[in-house]
Amino acid sequence: MNIHILRIILLGAFLAGTLASQARAATLNIDAGGNLLGASNVDVGGSLYDVEFVDGSCATLFNGCDDLADFEFTTNADAILASTALLRQVFVDIVIGPLFDSDPSLTVGCATTVCDTITPWGFSGTAFFSYTIARNDDDEVSDGIIPSGFTGPLTDFSTFSTANFARWSPVNPIPIPAAVWLFGTALIGLVGFTRRRKAT
Repeated sequence: MNIHILRIILLGAFLAGTLASQARAATLNIDAGGNLLGASNVDVGGSLYDVEFVDGSCATLFNGCDDLADFEFTTNADAILASTALLRQVFVDIVIGPLFDSDPSLTVGCATTVCDTITPWGFSGTAFFSYTIARNDDDEVSDGIIPSGFTGPLTDFSTFSTANFARWSPVNPIPIPAAVWLFGTALIGLVGFTRRRKAT
């Protein structure tokens, strides 16, 4: 195998790896005013989700907030994973851009130095829903997870300047192996073409 073909194969491997890593990077959704609306491709326990930040009551935002099917995550453990993903992948300071970790008021639904983002996951008795909170504080030291709380489904969080809801939805998986396979097939074709060309 000559050095030219080896370089092509190494470049292909590098590009395939780059494609795979980029496909799993969260993309922040920011409006024209620099406010954080949510994010796409957030990795929660190895699965990708989109999340949007919304204000209101659980009942109005989550189809009545009266059935587990209304929530994307239905265990406290999964809601903690989702909340942790918000802190690590979404509430971050962009190098050249908004500082969503240092300034929580840039997140939709929050207007102060603290933003509690609620992920509902279940029920406590018949009159309350259970939730987990990702707390984004401007001092960063107080950032963290409040693992469990509960309140009534009609509580209107739009009246709270320090809280919003995270509404999650799964992302259809990107067929990275298929893309890599296609790229590999193209490389094999290129190598064959190069050898035929040299033989003539």
